[in-house]
Amino acid sequence: MVRTSFLAVLLAVLVPVALSAAPVPVGGKSGDVKELPVAANSMLVVQLNGLERTKDRVTKLLQGVDPEKGKDAGKHIDDMLKGILEGRDLAGLDGQGRVFVAAGPLAEVARGDGPIAVLLPVKDYKTFREKFLTKNEQRSFQKGKAGVDEIEFDATDSTVYLVDTGAGYVVATPNKDTADAYAGKYEKLTAKKLGTLADAFLSSDLGVFVNVERVNEEYAGQIAAARVAIAQVFQLFGGQLDKAQIELAKAAIDGVFQVIEDATGVVIALDARPEGFALRAEAAFTADSESDKVLSAEKPSALAGLDNLPKGMTSYAGSKWGKGIGGIQRRMVSEFASEDDKATTAIEKLTELQSASGADMLTMSGPDFASLIATAFKDPGKVADARLAVFQALDEGAKYSNLVLKTKPKVTKDAQKHAGFTLHEAAVEIDFEASAKTPDPAQREAAIEAMKKFMPEKQTLWFGSDGKRLVQVTGKDWDTAKKLLDEFTSPKAKTSDDKAFSVTRKQLPAEANYLLLSDAGSLLSQLAEYAGGLGSAIPGAPGADLPKFGKVKGDPAYLGVAVSAKKQWLRFDLFVPVAALKTVMKAVEEGEKEKKD
Repeated sequence: MVRTSFLAVLLAVLVPVALSAAPVPVGGKSGDVKELPVAANSMLVVQLNGLERTKDRVTKLLQGVDPEKGKDAGKHIDDMLKGILEGRDLAGLDGQGRVFVAAGPLAEVARGDGPIAVLLPVKDYKTFREKFLTKNEQRSFQKGKAGVDEIEFDATDSTVYLVDTGAGYVVATPNKDTADAYAGKYEKLTAKKLGTLADAFLSSDLGVFVNVERVNEEYAGQIAAARVAIAQVFQLFGGQLDKAQIELAKAAIDGVFQVIEDATGVVIALDARPEGFALRAEAAFTADSESDKVLSAEKPSALAGLDNLPKGMTSYAGSKWGKGIGGIQRRMVSEFASEDDKATTAIEKLTELQSASGADMLTMSGPDFASLIATAFKDPGKVADARLAVFQALDEGAKYSNLVLKTKPKVTKDAQKHAGFTLHEAAVEIDFEASAKTPDPAQREAAIEAMKKFMPEKQTLWFGSDGKRLVQVTGKDWDTAKKLLDEFTSPKAKTSDDKAFSVTRKQLPAEANYLLLSDAGSLLSQLAEYAGGLGSAIPGAPGADLPKFGKVKGDPAYLGVAVSAKKQWLRFDLFVPVAALKTVMKAVEEGEKEKKD
């Protein structure tokens, strides 16, 4: 408890600014950093890329979101720091230097007696003591042997050890062994050791590095025990799930443990950019491990087709997966399911054809459940015929998009010919009652209402090929679907002409395996309505207190998501542009007005 309190006070230098930034610059000065002052064997390292630098970046971002409220953001952050630090003077710190927190075995840290250290950038040791330490702490200062000094920390009346590294840093720790280690010769963490994770960690405003190799070494027994315990849970409660659900859950859990075993490090990076908030997460893996074999089958792509889609949709996505992650995805997430032998055979044939090669997929969607998916298979005609055979074989009780069919689909071969495509037609009806498997009536009704918000009870889809690609179009009627197909094949204006789309796209990686850009207002309104419906029907459920989002008129503002994979490396990006934050704020205001009315 004593040591945790000590850390909480010193982290006040770090946390308030980081939380304000909550949600990386590409480039920056990260390439100049070769060696960090923290110990190489640390399990967890947190870095703040300069107190003053980060505060300035957060302030500029907040001013972009709301110029009126943001003009005093810097002063509010300073006031927050002063309040938490209870009058401690930061003048002795180097405001442009990185702040580090390094921790050893996490279990010991959680108990409050672990090797944890805060490394503060200082102008000089004497000035730091005179400015940052309270009067009582200065009076308690004792010059120690071998470079380890002591003070009585006011907040806890306990001993804290200080080490002047002589290289622009003071190490503060409640652990004597840790202080002794930093006062002596120790191996330092280097950019070379971080490897592919170095840029994400060092170029961000706030970076968190987890040394997974050390975690696996220290907690191998506990990790193995957890894996066994979860397997035992499946034995006890597996009877409540169907066979497919059990196999899917087991595969997912085994995959998670395999990733933990194979990973060498993970970085989570937060950044405040003038354009918006960015979150970046990266993981590195041991060469030739099981995870690396999967990742090595993937290669990021420019997904240039996204730039040529028609402007004005609410959501766009592009993907190109190989046989690694793509293969796992196709095995674990099936569009169709049936217990009928004929239907199962047709589904297996379709899956085999779709898995034959990594195909570019483009998706766009608009209001009223209108959507179009275009996939560039090697032989799209064969895939179209295989999809037709699946719909023809499905019967009442089969599953489409993981929902139970109420009736056998009504299928028409070669129903439409348009824009060079020959399209089959399938009309499906969803049985939401059967899809919502739960004995509790309130929960069942809530689940049904939530599902209806994401898929209509009855829908018609048209799918077919022009010899180059397979398309599937959905809409309330053929005229709607036809218009969407026309916009796709001959767009009057493209996404590349859309400033909002371009702003978000430029902040995401140039190459990725998956990209999603979704209008913030539409997306958050749907999610809030979905969660709110569950919350109102199920007391205590998440989402009950979410704000209601009103409709906001204006240009779209796109949230961006990217997933990238290649040998020994996996990356996830999230970008929230300033315009999207403004849209959300406006939507909340409109929602509050609707409540009052």
